[in-house]
Amino acid sequence: MSGRLLVLVLLAWSCGSVIKSAAQLSDLPGQESQGLTATITGTVRTADNHPVPDAHVVLRATLNEARFSTYSRPDGSFELTNVPDGPYLLSATLGILEVSDQIQVSIGENWVNLTMPPKEQSGADRRAPVSAAQLSIPGKARNALQKAWDALGKNKLVDAARYIEKALVFCPRYAEALTMRAMLELQGNSREMALADAEKAIEYDPNYGTAYIILGSAYNSLGRFDDAVRTLDHGIAITPDTWQGYYEMSKALLAKGDSVAALHQAEKASSLLGPLNYPALHLVKAYAYIRLKNQSAASAELEAYQRLEPQGHMSAEAKQMLEKLRVSSADK
Repeated sequence: MSGRLLVLVLLAWSCGSVIKSAAQLSDLPGQESQGLTATITGTVRTADNHPVPDAHVVLRATLNEARFSTYSRPDGSFELTNVPDGPYLLSATLGILEVSDQIQVSIGENWVNLTMPPKEQSGADRRAPVSAAQLSIPGKARNALQKAWDALGKNKLVDAARYIEKALVFCPRYAEALTMRAMLELQGNSREMALADAEKAIEYDPNYGTAYIILGSAYNSLGRFDDAVRTLDHGIAITPDTWQGYYEMSKALLAKGDSVAALHQAEKASSLLGPLNYPALHLVKAYAYIRLKNQSAASAELEAYQRLEPQGHMSAEAKQMLEKLRVSSADK
């Protein structure tokens, strides 16, 4: 499992950029609730009921990637405040171990318990121990990176970048900070820099699965699809329950002409998202169905994309493709 669900930005090779703001609070569920928000109080514990301190707890609405995060206390407890109501994905990570759950947040108090899986049941390579690289990060570096996440959650990218650099001053071999910097570099279209940072992150912590996914995204953005497949395959082996890896894999496979495999990977990503949606996934599926000459399925995916992203930068192209499919169906 990944150390953190870092993949807030993923670049699409043919769909243009599918970057979402880290927190578009005006789009969050529950904003219409007259300013009322929720508090989430919970614990992170092991399967045998021991508290898990210093686990990174992340709450995100996958549709627009809004993020709230904190660390569990010595007794395993945590609290997240000022959360709009709606569906979310809640995760807790420590090293290469992760637990996640889909939750429905209601206005007022919400309580939740997360149970960390035992090492032998994690999705990571069973030969690999919990990442010593991640567990040995100095507190000052962790605090700086937490501030980077907080800034990113407010869409303050300049502040986020500044705190990342501060974290790397405290710990130059901080794989998570390097991966987050690579993520921002992808957003800024600095693909080669992102590639270098993601490669460094993997060098410093070969068990950090999210770094492989970001590296695979960088390879996709550079058109290096064979490298992307190889890298993403490794990342998915470490983080099998993270939808972004399958999404990036679907793009790489589609670019290589394997529409059936691309569709399978996209469906896996969708299944992990559950009731939440990521509009660009519908575009990948639409392209795959078009190549497979399944016009009705392609039309359904394009309609889903337009419904979810009516003002998206690809909405005009999606509309044009949909019209062509409708004309083609009418001519038959």
